[in-house]
Amino acid sequence: SPFHKTWSPAADRKQKCQLNQKQNWADSDDLAMMFQNTYPPAFYKILYQYVHCRYRMKRGTGYVISWLKKPLDSLPNFKKILSVPYYLISSFVYGYRLRKIS
Repeated sequence: SPFHKTWSPAADRKQKCQLNQKQNWADSDDLAMMFQNTYPPAFYKILYQYVHCRYRMKRGTGYVISWLKKPLDSLPNFKKILSVPYYLISSFVYGYRLRKIS
């Protein structure tokens, strides 16, 4: 997998030296790179968006299955059910962009 990098003590020390003052993000959209990594910062921003789209799509798919089994019990989650096509398309777009940039 291109996202997996074997951990080593030397790499860990190098990253800790690069962190300097920035050790936490202010919020989840603050994806400033805190240390040098394999891919450019744009890759990690797209990866963040891709992972969240995939998560929301999978969660919505679970709600669709629940809705098919018990339609009336799933009414509170109907907005999440309707969002599945959006996240499906978005995950394809972000997946394409990830493959293109890596």
